[in-house]
Amino acid sequence: KQQTSSSSNSSSNNNDGTSQQSSAPTCTTTTCTTDPFFYSFEFFPPKTEAGLDNLLTRIDRMAHRLDPLFVDVTWGEAGSTSVRTLAVASHAQRYCGVDVLMHLTCTGLTREQLAHYLNQARTCGVRNILALRGDPPACRGKGSWSVGDVSGGECDRAIDLVRLIR
Repeated sequence: KQQTSSSSNSSSNNNDGTSQQSSAPTCTTTTCTTDPFFYSFEFFPPKTEAGLDNLLTRIDRMAHRLDPLFVDVTWGEAGSTSVRTLAVASHAQRYCGVDVLMHLTCTGLTREQLAHYLNQARTCGVRNILALRGDPPACRGKGSWSVGDVSGGECDRAIDLVRLIR
């Protein structure tokens, strides 16, 4: 499953009836030129190897053609997509040269597991982590969190994960 979130680039009509897409922004840490619009893409790791291969090919194409500011890679419940999340994040960071924001949820995970995933992300070159509590565990049969609920892991809330990361 692939989702995109973006701001549209402006385009102008040429005299011949075709439209011309404006160029992608060139950014440094303090300035941006050309367009004031930026793209980012969010990817959920696919369930199959064929899906993973297809997604990595698409990320290559999208990164080179659209020059996103960053890509966002989601995380499955209790690390269920950890291997593929890290594969997608690593590929985008290392081979496509796109900054990655990797989701990491603490629901149902021990501190040791979280530290392991954080070390793997660092090894892959990923430096941006979105620390989340995550969805309620499906095994509890809850559709939403209630006041006072904890994650079921060793980090009860996202702030506990942030403290672990620091």
